[in-house]
Amino acid sequence: METPNYLPKYLFVYGTLRQNPPGQIHPFLQSCSRYIGPATLPGRLYAIADYPGAVIPAVLDQSIIHGELYQLSEHQTDLLAILDEYEECTANFPLPHEYQRCQVTVELKPTQPTLAWIYLYNLPVDGLTIITGGDYQQFLTKHSSKP
Repeated sequence: METPNYLPKYLFVYGTLRQNPPGQIHPFLQSCSRYIGPATLPGRLYAIADYPGAVIPAVLDQSIIHGELYQLSEHQTDLLAILDEYEECTANFPLPHEYQRCQVTVELKPTQPTLAWIYLYNLPVDGLTIITGGDYQQFLTKHSSKP
């Protein structure tokens, strides 16, 4: 995770904030940002409950998280405050928070690193299922077709 001296103008989403299938808050995200395209991030994706959690382990392997990159509007502070509430990482929720908003570098294309906000899973992952392939949408498709 990087700590630049400016705020990212982008948001990387990998789970219920993605456009397909659209989660309950995606229409709001879409109204306050501009979809840039698919992006990736080195890390692991875990199945938490009916949503995923992204983790960037201390020792990176070849695991990749697939998601979408959005350019935030000039009202990014308002959007991020609402998303912080949605992700339950504000003072209104007990510590430790399940998610933490962080700044990371994602790959928009193999040669185009972009600094973006992300909500990283902030609790232990022991006993959680790794989402093989790092794509929550594929995971949902695969698991919804099981009898």
